[in-house]
Amino acid sequence: MCGLCRRGEKGQAPQPPGGQVKISYSERYDLPAPVVEIKVKSPRGKVVNLEALIDSGADITVFPRELLDELDLLPGSSVLVEGYDGSLEEHYSYFIEIEIEGVTESMVEAITGRDMLLGRNFLNKLDVILKGKEREVEIFDP
Repeated sequence: MCGLCRRGEKGQAPQPPGGQVKISYSERYDLPAPVVEIKVKSPRGKVVNLEALIDSGADITVFPRELLDELDLLPGSSVLVEGYDGSLEEHYSYFIEIEIEGVTESMVEAITGRDMLLGRNFLNKLDVILKGKEREVEIFDP
């Protein structure tokens, strides 16, 4: 199972009304990290609950390859992805829906990998504030 596929971590703060979500950082890492509980839904209606790392350095959203069968996803186009080390890899992309505490974005393009990462192609659709000193992330649906 991927490193972020654990379910049910505590730390979710009570949510204020009006499309704003406040979530405490995960303390599972050497340095606390912005991890959120999400729902991933396929176009065929399959749903998986898991945790995702907010990764503003990732151009594209990544989901665990082991979820391909569970979500019953069919590949879309082929994309060339450059890794942090400059290496190039070809991946198939898939379209998924992502929900965070009632904030939903449809048709998010994603590729498979080891962990669930929310990349900028998803994050740029929302207003996201990382409050490192407070170990909290705020997500607003504009």
